[in-house]
Amino acid sequence: MAGSIRAGVAVLAALLLTWVAGAPPAAATWSEGHWMNSGGSARTPSTPAFTTDGTTQWRLIRGEDNGLWISRNNGQASRMNVGRGPAGTTYVAPEIIVARGHLYAFHTGTDHQVYYSSTVQGTYEGRWTEWRSIPGFADTTMAPSVTVIDTDGSNLGIFVTRTNGHVAGTQMDLHLPEYPGFGGWTEDTHGVYRSRPDVTSRYNPLNGRTEIMGVATGMDDHGWTVFSEHLLSVGIPAAPVFSGNLAATIRNNNGPQRLAGASSLVGHGPSIAHGGRDDRLSTDTSSEEFFQEQQVGITILVPTAGILTVGHYNNGGRPGNAGNWRALRESFAPSEDSPQIHGMREALNASLTWLSAQNYLFPNHAIVEKRL
Repeated sequence: MAGSIRAGVAVLAALLLTWVAGAPPAAATWSEGHWMNSGGSARTPSTPAFTTDGTTQWRLIRGEDNGLWISRNNGQASRMNVGRGPAGTTYVAPEIIVARGHLYAFHTGTDHQVYYSSTVQGTYEGRWTEWRSIPGFADTTMAPSVTVIDTDGSNLGIFVTRTNGHVAGTQMDLHLPEYPGFGGWTEDTHGVYRSRPDVTSRYNPLNGRTEIMGVATGMDDHGWTVFSEHLLSVGIPAAPVFSGNLAATIRNNNGPQRLAGASSLVGHGPSIAHGGRDDRLSTDTSSEEFFQEQQVGITILVPTAGILTVGHYNNGGRPGNAGNWRALRESFAPSEDSPQIHGMREALNASLTWLSAQNYLFPNHAIVEKRL
């Protein structure tokens, strides 16, 4: 793909996939829900971010005041008054993850830096540390993406698309939650993207390693994977984390591959997530948690067409046969921003900020979700 992959505008396409490895429970069945306003009176101009420990779910949004607002289990949102100026203001979607018994929130400040804050008392969302910038210059105007990169959740990978279009990542060590350590930003020069890289992870029992999967909008109006261990794949390529070292993983990445199937974007960026919980990855292939975490989905937004479609890949996105793409009911989903996909136990949900100018079913900037 030589340094160029061009970008997109328009539909919501979602890809749901099941990976059967070892001997997990029977494969999940389609359980599509209806579009619903899950945010109540909350309004956001950007896509909401979600995280879960398998029992509780938290949602972080950019408010219409460009501040950060947090809620638990779709409850009342409260403002994170932990900073002002570049550190306390954002113009793009935030990110949140639960790890090592705390919540970690991330956002891109108005100075192109990525900032983070963590809860002071466990996962109680009412008290946060001040915003701190991640060491080194992120050089991004887009939202960050965060995922665990080891099975116990003691290390996070933080990814951005820089102003030059290259993806960069840094490792966050949480062994001492109050004093996290960071690696330097490592830039991947294989591809050029026009959206943030949305990244998730899963445990692969075939090689006993954590794998990261990332997707982004390329310069050819299509969705691309960011990381690949192999040069060719008809599924969703992944890259095993190199001996727990994210920098080495990025440097040894074989580069992007174009997503097979209905992956034309023409504007916004895709999103990727797995089911189960966010704070760790199960290594027990017979457990329900492992089965849930292998459910991986991708959403793609193309507002001008507005058709939500779902595709299925065999073998959990590994080399294999691509399944059929199909449109879902209530598929029209107007939005000004990329969609988000997030998991809650065995379920995968697509979420977005609603654009009432195209459809008056919900108020403008309402938080809308749909179970896939």
